Amino acid sequence: LEEIQNQKGCLNKKIFDKSNRTVPGPDTWTVLREAYYKVLGPEKSTIGDPRSAAESNSFRTPHFIKQTPGMGRGIFAGAPIKKGDIVYDFSHTAQFWEGRQFIKFLRILPDELVCDAIMWSYVQDLGTGSEEERREKGLDVNDNLRI
Repeated sequence: LEEIQNQKGCLNKKIFDKSNRTVPGPDTWTVLREAYYKVLGPEKSTIGDPRSAAESNSFRTPHFIKQTPGMGRGIFAGAPIKKGDIVYDFSHTAQFWEGRQFIKFLRILPDELVCDAIMWSYVQDLGTGSEEERREKGLDVNDNLRI
């Protein structure tokens, strides 16, 4: 991963300015979904068919994305959120089961999206076994973010 970050300039503030990134539009999300689906295939994809997901996202409350001076892109509530409201549904997030799948995904992305994809990624140990076994261990892969 570090090799790709160095190749694409992700760690160089002069090349990859986190505080001044464009807000991704629908076409960008389609490119990302299609690349993910190409790497994982229909059997292992956690997002379903990328064409059917093109108009949806996992936010369950009104929201908007904008640039914040000196900070970069941010997601903001578009309406008041009450206690108990589901804000985000993680059930359709892209999951890579092996590091090499993520590397392959990064290698087929257009150069201008690689650093963003790395910046948005995180590692989570989902354990092994069926979804039911993971739930019993407290590893609910379909958790929602609630306020």
